[in-house]
Amino acid sequence: FNPSGLAADGDTLYVTLAPLDSTAAAQVARIDPSGTVTVLVNNAVAPSAPTVSSGALYYIDTPSGTTASSILSLDLSTAGALPVVLVSAIDRPSGLAVAGSTLVVATALGGTGVGVDSVAITGSTTNQITQVGGEFTPAGIATDGANVYFAAKSTGGGEIAAAPINTGPADILWSGSDTGTLGPVVIANANVYFSLTADPNGTIFSVPANGGPPTTIVTALTQPSALAVNSAFVYYTSNTGAGGIFRAPINPDSGIAATQIADVAG
Repeated sequence: FNPSGLAADGDTLYVTLAPLDSTAAAQVARIDPSGTVTVLVNNAVAPSAPTVSSGALYYIDTPSGTTASSILSLDLSTAGALPVVLVSAIDRPSGLAVAGSTLVVATALGGTGVGVDSVAITGSTTNQITQVGGEFTPAGIATDGANVYFAAKSTGGGEIAAAPINTGPADILWSGSDTGTLGPVVIANANVYFSLTADPNGTIFSVPANGGPPTTIVTALTQPSALAVNSAFVYYTSNTGAGGIFRAPINPDSGIAATQIADVAG
């Protein structure tokens, strides 16, 4: 498997897994602090963008036989619980976050930019919060409850933007061109974390949520494809076919080396 998405709930991680064998099913799994991997969903199709809140896991998947994506929820308090579809027919989503009773998702706008939509966790239709126009596609989203932070990627770079969660114009926190491909976005510790890959090398950065210069957290990564952060570490994956989950301190001057904490190769 290759990890396609990552979420942190304290020291517990949740990961969506894409099979290297295209005929096999995808999975959604939990990784305990000890590194033990437990499969929660073993029949997913193309899961991504996991996010966790109040005992429930939310993620995006594309149901078999359809071309649009859906948001699903999984009750973590009930052993053997099955995922439930909350909303379907979403146009090319990339990134999902939760704030209280509301989910926010970054979606494509038919090639004209990136939209940010909200949907109640009980399931209903989506409502647009904000958008960034241009030749952008969505690359991830995060929220701190008051604002949404999202990545709008273009050929060689893109933008990290912020907007009020109750609708409003977006402010640009970071932008770059011809510098690589933007990856997922996480908000934690009053910073927005994101990855940038100039094939094949990737770097994870942080930028203050209220604006400011970026900080390099960890570099020389092989195509980081998923990202999660807690109060002490940034967790990330590498699309090497090896299925490794790694972590590095959020303080780049700590002197602590990045280490592999789990193997989800299959």
